[in-house]
Amino acid sequence: MRPGPIAYLLSAALLSSCGGFLDKEPFGKPEADTEEKVAGLLVNAYPTNYWAYIAELSSDEADWAEDATNEGDLIHRRFYNWQDVDSQDRDSPHAIWEGCYHAVAQANMALETIREAGQPESLLAYKGEALICRAYSHFILVNLFCKHYDPETCHSDLGIPYMVEVEKTIGARYERGTVENVYALIEKDLTEGLESIDDSRYSVPKYHFNRKAALAFACRFYLYKGDFERVVEIASEILGNHPESVLRDWEAFAEEQKIQTRFEMFIDAGADCNLMLGSFRTSWYSASPALFLYKARNSYLTQKTEGILAPGLWGDADNIYIKPGTREYDGYMVNKTAPNSHYSVVVPLFTTDEVLLNRAEAYVRLSREKGAHYLDPALEDISCVVGSFSTRQSLTRETVNELYGPSMDYYTWDRPTPKKPLDPALGIDGEAEGFIHALLHLRRAVFIHEGYRWFDIKRYGIEIYRRRIEGETIVGYTDFMPASDGRRAFQVPQTSLAAGLEPNPR
Repeated sequence: MRPGPIAYLLSAALLSSCGGFLDKEPFGKPEADTEEKVAGLLVNAYPTNYWAYIAELSSDEADWAEDATNEGDLIHRRFYNWQDVDSQDRDSPHAIWEGCYHAVAQANMALETIREAGQPESLLAYKGEALICRAYSHFILVNLFCKHYDPETCHSDLGIPYMVEVEKTIGARYERGTVENVYALIEKDLTEGLESIDDSRYSVPKYHFNRKAALAFACRFYLYKGDFERVVEIASEILGNHPESVLRDWEAFAEEQKIQTRFEMFIDAGADCNLMLGSFRTSWYSASPALFLYKARNSYLTQKTEGILAPGLWGDADNIYIKPGTREYDGYMVNKTAPNSHYSVVVPLFTTDEVLLNRAEAYVRLSREKGAHYLDPALEDISCVVGSFSTRQSLTRETVNELYGPSMDYYTWDRPTPKKPLDPALGIDGEAEGFIHALLHLRRAVFIHEGYRWFDIKRYGIEIYRRRIEGETIVGYTDFMPASDGRRAFQVPQTSLAAGLEPNPR
């Protein structure tokens, strides 16, 4: 794990152990004074530690299988049980925190170098990339280590330090600020960065924040913030008039018999659906997304009753192109990214599928104040994704209501369904509520194993039970996480707490 400058400053333990390295003023003026060197700094301005492992384990995609024998490693057990983790493993909160701040430090070095060079025209595209990289790392951190953005409480909810300068002071103290402040700074960086992004600067644009990827990040940002009109505007710019032509070709993916070729198709930089790819060091795909061997795992029962195998917009599981697979211990997986003995994987970070589902969700949320007719364009977007994901080609508003409206029971721990109660404060009811349940179910299916379910749970205040399962029988539950539970914000790493940063309440 490469420790970045910011990570050193936020870690009292690391400061005490680095001795001679710090004596050599590691935070002095960078030497990157040319276009080539600025571009080199930005190669390292992207996080390299993946959050999907801890996000997926913390979500409702995992239950406790009594018939399995392996309880997994420390991270595996603790995140399933919503316990704080002190480990510094590659998938730990410590590693993600440090990796994001290391990326921020690289972006800030690039920005400082560009300023000192007089911000010449030749470096403005890199300035845009650096600003968006800085915003993105902070966005990851605020959504993992803080409460979800709530306009009623964000002014007082604890944020994370937002670093906007190259740090040159050893032992500096930091304040967490608020979620509101962090979001405001992310938006500032995003807005300014988008003004100067230039795809022609990259030999492989999809490994950088090219314009469409940056817009897709903005689309996700405004969805999480609740600015739904901006989501619609940005998504429409990305997708154009024929979104069906740029979605993932799930049918071709399913028809490919070679698993390795499937992996390559899923992360193909030439595919229109993949707007940006990221490279990470993680045990997630090597340990298997299905958590096959472990007691805490994504089980067949979970998927059959509330996930991708449960009847939904696509009809039943036989209609889904990706043809879910099972293995020993009743594990479950979709072949998306190849396991790697060196713990290095490439994953899609932004896709047209997500952008279209974001727009559909924004239309539904806007229908509350603008009228039920906003559900019509939402249905068009949902139908487009369902048509690419399954053999089902047509949906109506009546179909959605019949599936997810009053006829579907709300989830209980012993009688699970895909329909989980939403936070009443959001004011989502009637036909719009059925649409949100449909979208959440579809997102859960399309993005399985990618970690996004955890953020959907936070966004909608969905409650989670920790259940014990024997075979296909639910025998009880051991814990419950209400919408107000402080454990929804991962604890700040112990090294940063030791350096004086305020902890999340427990």
